[in-house]
Parts: sequence; C-alpha cells; structure tokens
Amino acid sequence: MTDAGLLGALLRAPGGSILDARGEVTLSELLDRASRVASTLRGRRIAVLAEPTREFVVAVLAVMWSGATAVVLSRASPERERAAACLRAGVDGVLSELREGAPRPLPDAASDALILFTSGTTAAPKGARLTHENLLAHALVLHQAWQWSADDHLIHALPLHHLHGLGTALFTALAAGACVELLPRFEPAAVLGAIRERSVWMAVPTTIARMPAHPALRRLRLVTNGSAGLPRVVSDRFEEMSGQRPLERFGMTETGVVTTQPLDRREPGNCGRAVAGMEVRIVDDEIQVRGPGVFPGYDGDSPIEGWFRTGDSGSLNERGELFVHGRISVDVLKSGGYKLSALEIEAAIREHPRVEEVAVVGIPDVEWGDRVTAAIVARAPLDLDALRAFLRERLAPYKIPKDFVLCAELPRNAIGKVVKPELISRIAGAAKA
Repeated sequence: MTDAGLLGALLRAPGGSILDARGEVTLSELLDRASRVASTLRGRRIAVLAEPTREFVVAVLAVMWSGATAVVLSRASPERERAAACLRAGVDGVLSELREGAPRPLPDAASDALILFTSGTTAAPKGARLTHENLLAHALVLHQAWQWSADDHLIHALPLHHLHGLGTALFTALAAGACVELLPRFEPAAVLGAIRERSVWMAVPTTIARMPAHPALRRLRLVTNGSAGLPRVVSDRFEEMSGQRPLERFGMTETGVVTTQPLDRREPGNCGRAVAGMEVRIVDDEIQVRGPGVFPGYDGDSPIEGWFRTGDSGSLNERGELFVHGRISVDVLKSGGYKLSALEIEAAIREHPRVEEVAVVGIPDVEWGDRVTAAIVARAPLDLDALRAFLRERLAPYKIPKDFVLCAELPRNAIGKVVKPELISRIAGAAKA
C-alpha cells in the first residue's frame, strides 16, 4: 500500500479544491492548514462534528494527520445521542476550535483514521474503525472504476458523517484532484444550479426520486446511486430525463464500495462485479466480502479475519454480477439512504411513559426504500406530536419514524416474539385499503 495512506494520496493529487459558501479554496491550502492544526491536537480519539464546510474538512484531516482517530458525528443529532457516541468511543475531546502550530509529519498509514457509527442488529450504533489504508484503497479503486480525473466537479449534497459522503464522495474526489462543491443540504434547485461540465452527482434513491426534469441533467458526466437499492421505476424516470441511468453499486461503511456496474453497461437490478482487489461470495444466501477495503473491526470487538459477513442476502450470476435481495435481519432498515437499527429506535420509544410495547418496521416505499413505521401499544392515551418531540431529544432526525400506528396488540408467535413480517403485511395492507 502507498506510504501515508489517503493523506499521502491527497498530497500527491494534481490540484483539487473545495467550493463552499465562502468560495473556493485549494486542496493544497487545506492540507497545509490541517498539518498545522494537527500539531496542536492532543488525544487518542477526537470527535469532529460533520458539516458541509471547509472548516470540517480541515478538522477531520487534522485529526487524521495528528495520528489520532477522528470520531465523526452528525451535528444534527441531539446532544444526548452525541454524548453517548463519545462515551462508547472513548473520545478525549471535541475539536471545536482550529488552532495552528508548526507542520508535523504524516502518521502511520496502518493506524485508525476514522470511527464512523453504523446501525445494525444492536440497540446502540456500532463504531466501525477505518484505517488510512482502507480509505486509500477505497479511493483508488473508484478512480479506476469511475474514471475520476482532475477535470471532474463533484456536486456534494450527502451527509458527511457516513462513509458514502465522506469517503466514497469527498475523499475520493479530492484524491483525484477534482473540485468538490459542498452544498448545505440536498435541494433539487441547488443541485441543478451546480451542474457544469464533467459534473458528478452522488445520490441516494430518495434524492434521485425528487429530482425534477431539467435540461441541465444531460450535462452530468456521471450519476451514482448508493446506500440502498434504486427502484426500477425511479431509475427509468431518471434515464428519460437525463439520458443516463444512475450507476448502481454495493458497499457499506465496513467495506467501502465492493462491486460496481461498469460505466458503459448499467443494467437495472444488479450491482455489478467486484472492484479491483475485492472478492465476493455467497454463503447460505448471505453476501460475504474480503479485500483491502474491509475495515479491521468494530470498536471494542474482535478483529475481522477472513471473510466479512455483510448481513445482506444476495446472489451472483454467471458473469459474477451481484444481485442484492435485502437485509437478512428485519431489524436493519434502509431508509432515505441511511442504514437504521429498528432496535435502537424501539429503545428510544420505550422510554416514553405512555408506551407499553413497540415494534419498528420498514414498509416498502418507492421513495424511501423502507418507510420507517412504529407500531405502538399504548398504556394510556398517547399524543403523537408529543411523542415526536420526545424522540427529537433522543434520536437524530433521520431516525424518527415517518409513521406511527396505534395497535391493540402486536402479532406474536408461540414463544411470544413479535412477528415483524406479519406486522409489515398488516400495515401495508391497511394503507392500500
């Protein structure tokens, strides 16, 4: 692996810049400032609050440059959730002020660069450890697969506390020497207004579905879909508007991008073949992967050795193309481009004194993928607006259910476990009636 991991690649990048609300700043300027901020930092793990600004880019690079691990958190999350994440990660402090000293040398590329929290089959999000080498491997395979160059212009409207926005988008584009335009949030008009020659837009199903027809779409060099499967009806509509079908791929925080469709053949329904250096196999219907993009393990858990079990079910065709069938566990949801833990959301709802029982499920939805829905058995009259306000103090906005359904009881099997597939069928059926 190349010396100094991702940071070394950024230093060697042919150009590169960030365009934010303050204007444009070169990657060289950002790196110089990051190296100077790094020398003032103390601690093994330092939290950084993600936001679409040059200051955030400097902050996260400075922590990585210092040899510490950047624990990247969402500024939109309530204080209680951020504090819990910091406690789990053993954070030494939060980087809130960028003070500068003398430049310092690069750290060991094999060390941890980031901890990103990802939801799974546990009530609390797990911290995924990513090394400098993981991030570099991720960027290099995408440079090859998606033909990144210094002439590209990335329209960035993704959350920066997940690997899709931070690694697949921001770091990959900067390491190619491209310009990254950071938008404050996703708004169709802002994306359309940012399109120029050789623009790349990385999106999720929800944002692709919301994009209106506009001539500017035909100027995009590349549109990619990530974080969840793209419904065929949304893909077809976007191709009619833009002249290209969004490129699909498969990946996750723990692995980076594992497979991708080729630029010249984007067949709906599959996620393409493994990128260079990564391997994919199916064992008992589960997708398993290994390669340089795979993380070393979850914070506090045993190291990952050999094949990583993704928790997704899938199949491979005779050409080695991957088809993803869904999550093996009903407690892992994909909604609006986010992977969510139903158990985490249920735990927050159960804290409300008027909730007797709750089951959180994903109802199939073209725009959201899983429309997060909470089925509640209340022990007393329950004001749903008050419940939403209660949850805003405990969960990030994107984790709060879109719908709440009050039930007399939840469907259970013979041993008393909630049968979530039956609950999904009931709720979906009632919505269609």
